[in-house]
Amino acid sequence: MTLFDRIRSQGEPMRDPRAECVRQAYLEMAPFYRPEAPNDGFGRIELTAEEMRDLDRLDQEARDYALAFVCQDETARFRISGRPHRPINPVAIWALEAAYLLCAGEAGNATAAKLLRLALKRSSGRIDPLLSGAAQRYQLRRQFSYCYFHSDR
Repeated sequence: MTLFDRIRSQGEPMRDPRAECVRQAYLEMAPFYRPEAPNDGFGRIELTAEEMRDLDRLDQEARDYALAFVCQDETARFRISGRPHRPINPVAIWALEAAYLLCAGEAGNATAAKLLRLALKRSSGRIDPLLSGAAQRYQLRRQFSYCYFHSDR
């Protein structure tokens, strides 16, 4: 049994399915990023090796994170799920955490990149068409602005 299997099988599921989804997302990013663990504010965890391996501690971190995340969503401090009855998407959680790290400076860039790779892997083909459409719109805007500003008037 791998550490990942042990993490996913640990603990009782949370009653609120949205909180459980967030808890599972936390456990999936925990091998390389634990935002609820004590840290220095720049993404570096301040735990001993023994504390890092403590699965009960990890499960409690995940539960605390899930409750705080759902509370933020419900109080409209930020909104991840489009509607109250839609599930929270783990991809959005990882992208949001990556955004927090990117705002903290260069120290968090590598971890942010890992979170975004995880998000892209999970979303499979759902983002690629959006990106290609955005790239096409960007090219059209560039061509338009070039034509507009370089026309012979």
